[in-house]
Amino acid sequence: MAESESATLRSSRAAPNTADPAWSGERTGSRHRASAERIAWLDNARGMGIVLVVLGHALSPGYARDVLYAFHMPLFFFLAGVTALAASGEPWPRQLHRFAHSLLIPFAFFGLLTLAYVQAAALLHHGGLPQWRSLLHMAGGIAYGVADWIPANSVLWFFPALFLTACSSLLLMRLVGRVWALALATLLACAMIVMGPLPVRLPWSADSAAVASMFFLAGLLFGPRRTLLSAQRTPVGRLVLAFLSLSGLLLTAAIAGVNGFVNINAMRFGDPLLYLLGAALGTAGLIGVSVLLPASRSLRALSLESRVIFPLHVLVFGGITTLVAAATHRPEAVLRASIWMVPLNLVFGLTLPIIFAWIMRRRAAWVLGEGGPGRHRRETQLAWQQ
Repeated sequence: MAESESATLRSSRAAPNTADPAWSGERTGSRHRASAERIAWLDNARGMGIVLVVLGHALSPGYARDVLYAFHMPLFFFLAGVTALAASGEPWPRQLHRFAHSLLIPFAFFGLLTLAYVQAAALLHHGGLPQWRSLLHMAGGIAYGVADWIPANSVLWFFPALFLTACSSLLLMRLVGRVWALALATLLACAMIVMGPLPVRLPWSADSAAVASMFFLAGLLFGPRRTLLSAQRTPVGRLVLAFLSLSGLLLTAAIAGVNGFVNINAMRFGDPLLYLLGAALGTAGLIGVSVLLPASRSLRALSLESRVIFPLHVLVFGGITTLVAAATHRPEAVLRASIWMVPLNLVFGLTLPIIFAWIMRRRAAWVLGEGGPGRHRRETQLAWQQ
């Protein structure tokens, strides 16, 4: 990424909300215009991305879910890399502290919330609480940070995995430079993809993080270039960008039909080449669409609250299913496979976490990875909520 683009993204990160044209709507020069556009497409991409994540978990196994899983997590790691550019010039210990604050504190909080949910579900369905040994086992599964070991809320794996991805990628970049860091990360990721799952999954999904580092560093090194952001200013540029974006998404859908279900958190990739193509084309296609779309308040809201929507929506699904089962006297297993539950879960899975975030932000913002002693909320928004 060109130095001017790096400076632009850093300046968009450093300015307070009231002075940042991306938030106030003011446009005061070419550099600030680039900053506003860059933040607009980031909000669009991350807002659409979190919708795809929630939808992917709401859908039953099948082709539609396979298409979403082909690229929605590579997209998030790529976007995390783009926003991490703002922190790339800081000393590594400070980066470590910032990412720990913004990712590990929410991981611990939502892990405890998940344990409380499991106990409430056991009390409701079985009339009693789990034994303390069972609770310790579940707490250990959450702390280990591997999706298959986390009870009821497997998506929590993403927090420690992103922490490892961001910290290791930025450290590697400081040691060997951006280009070499991406080259080495790509070699490691390709080796992990070819090998598939290890005999024993590594703590904090470190094996998944090794693959994710390739997407993270690609986002940090490339991101949408200034030429891509300016392409949508002319009718011809918009037409070409729309064609390329649609082509990328359609090719990803075709690849998913051949490669089947893939899942980075389970280290399940199918054919390695098809996985890489699907992840790259799907990510590029959705980013192209996000550049074409105007700034959206709805997508901006979803983007800003994605850190809360991500760990809460699966718990919301469980609560909604239990309520509907009690009201309709239908088994929960049958309801989970019902297509009409998908829009219900999607709506509540997106809205209830936003309400929860609104409440917690006024009571204890620190549990969301925000605030802290002497900090403005915006100062802690790095890998997730730039």
